[in-house]
Amino acid sequence: MKAWTHWTEEDDAKLREHWANGIPVRKWFTNFPGRSQSSIFCRAHALGLPARNKTVQRDECVTWRMIQRVLSDGVARSAKEISILTGFHSAYISLQLKRHYPEHLHIVGWVGHRMKMPRWILGPGEDTPKPAPISHSAASAKWRKKILNERPEMIDAKNARRRLRYAERAGTLIRRDPAAAWI
Repeated sequence: MKAWTHWTEEDDAKLREHWANGIPVRKWFTNFPGRSQSSIFCRAHALGLPARNKTVQRDECVTWRMIQRVLSDGVARSAKEISILTGFHSAYISLQLKRHYPEHLHIVGWVGHRMKMPRWILGPGEDTPKPAPISHSAASAKWRKKILNERPEMIDAKNARRRLRYAERAGTLIRRDPAAAWI
């Protein structure tokens, strides 16, 4: 008894028909008695059929339709913002955005302090270039200036702690005697 059988023209026609319908191979490979899923994939490759994961169109994905719905209002959003609005994981949202970039969307800005994340909008267009990274000292200076304007009491408290620590280390700190202060 042979370990394998030749593929006939009828088998090839049936394989092409099943291959095009998009149903997973594990559901219909039993229609080919004596053949494994692996042998079906090998024959499909030999016939030049497209890969299975590419038979489904990108625009038919539910996630992509949700992304389109969220971005249809014209507001630029990052992958994290889109994931919050759609309920899908941000990694999957990023994957879908990369798949449809630059045909269906473009970058209009960047958000983030250290690691810049793109802000996306629907439609092809010219991308905003990614800004140059900020050095640690420049980021610290920017944060200090922001805090100085928003919460000056925080900076004052921090400076007081630094002055106290400096005086303790330099030996110039004069502590009041609690008994003398009481009189």
